Amino acid sequence: MTFGQHFTSSGCDQYQINTRSTLPTYPSLEKSISWPSECPLRPKDLESDMMMPSGRSLFFGRETEQASNTLAKMKLYLILVTTILATAAACGAGESNCGGGCYDPSQYSCDTDINGASVLCPLNYLACNGACYSPSSYHCADGKLAWGPQADASSSSSSSSSNSGSDDSGSSSNNSGGSNNSGSSSNNNCGVNPGPAPAPAPAPSTMRVPTTQSTPTPTALPACAYGSEQNWQGDNFFNQFDFYTAADPTHGFVQFVDQTTAQNEGLISVQNDQVYMGVDHSNVQWGGRSAVRLSSKASFTTGLLILDLDHMPGSVCGTWPAFWTVGSNWPYNGEIDIIEGVNNGETNQVTMHTNAGCSVSGWRNMTGSSVGSNCDVATTGNAGCGVTLNKANSYGTNFNNAGGGAYVMERSSDAIKVWFFPKGQYPSDLLSGNPNPCSWSAPDSVTSIGGNCPSSHFGPQNIIFDITFCGDWAGAVFASQCGGDCNTFVATNPSAFSDSYWLINSVRLLSRS
Repeated sequence: MTFGQHFTSSGCDQYQINTRSTLPTYPSLEKSISWPSECPLRPKDLESDMMMPSGRSLFFGRETEQASNTLAKMKLYLILVTTILATAAACGAGESNCGGGCYDPSQYSCDTDINGASVLCPLNYLACNGACYSPSSYHCADGKLAWGPQADASSSSSSSSSNSGSDDSGSSSNNSGGSNNSGSSSNNNCGVNPGPAPAPAPAPSTMRVPTTQSTPTPTALPACAYGSEQNWQGDNFFNQFDFYTAADPTHGFVQFVDQTTAQNEGLISVQNDQVYMGVDHSNVQWGGRSAVRLSSKASFTTGLLILDLDHMPGSVCGTWPAFWTVGSNWPYNGEIDIIEGVNNGETNQVTMHTNAGCSVSGWRNMTGSSVGSNCDVATTGNAGCGVTLNKANSYGTNFNNAGGGAYVMERSSDAIKVWFFPKGQYPSDLLSGNPNPCSWSAPDSVTSIGGNCPSSHFGPQNIIFDITFCGDWAGAVFASQCGGDCNTFVATNPSAFSDSYWLINSVRLLSRS
């Protein structure tokens, strides 16, 4: 098993792993090795930063001046091999074997190089003569790395010459639907960098001595890409949801109606494959305005949720629309508000709500602005930890006047991320079969999982659409934002709510399986 070139920090840790394409037959080593006397060999170095081509000799260290003594070379070589053999052991629980080396399959994948060696790469990357590359950005042809995925190879003439050579086995099946990275800058730190060189292969935490055991080349999506999906749109949309008809838990001035009533009163419909969900805007209703609240029959823990819509409820006094996900036994399985605002607001706010023990702090790679750090509903009056979006036209009437857009929420084991893309500015792969968020621009909102907010705060969640009125938020700020009494305004001004509707092109829920 080999690794791509890897560098560590300065001082005694400053050394280079050198991949070799030919077997260096002792004693005529092609390049000599010296190691500073003040820098002893350490088990940490041997475990985490070494090159072990299957069936070849091993060397590592800092390349310096020509060694003056062949015996010194042999001595260093024997020390390295002896130390590695001493650390050899069987793979542990949850580990897989790659050419005799053990690795965590949730973080790495094992590919077969052009010379038959097993190469460890980051998950969903492929090998090209010791270098690991993303098949969504490169392909391996005629022993060289070239720009563009395999499907675009015939039209691509530029190539990169870094340590190249690959058998391309498995790469053609892994590139279908991958992102071409157009439409946005790639600063999302997910492991894909469409720069002039492929990404290096990091070493796993535990290594074993290679054996002659062969490992089949896996098939995988491009790095970070999603594949398997549920697509809810058009006539099948309402079959995926339950209609909630109980009292509004946020104490809104609303009557949530069932599906039959909603259809009879024109609150829901499907036209031209678009889903309409609105509210009563014809009648004075002193008992609360009629509306719908949908909860998905399916729940999910990790995955990519994409909402593509042309219209959301407009910025109207008294309204409180939301697109969100929530778990059972609230707040213990968490709540994620993806689209939410009240009254005549013009800016969307993404918010997390949890039980005690979840907070966010420090720098986050996002474009939005934090408006709270403690997600615990009990200590913040249920304000949660929110992020207001800084992009224009993210909410309400301005969103609609701009032609709509898409909201994306990614739940992974280490973060919850939300993107807003205005219509006409979608990433090129957003509506494809394999959207790849690692090729997109930085998210609008990021909430890290782990550390200050353990994953136990977010369990399986269902997808919710609703429009309510007044209540705990819109009603509390109505007087300062709109003036007067919220319930009275909502009850007696039905025509004010003709723009309070969702017009949905699709809801997609994707996974990496």
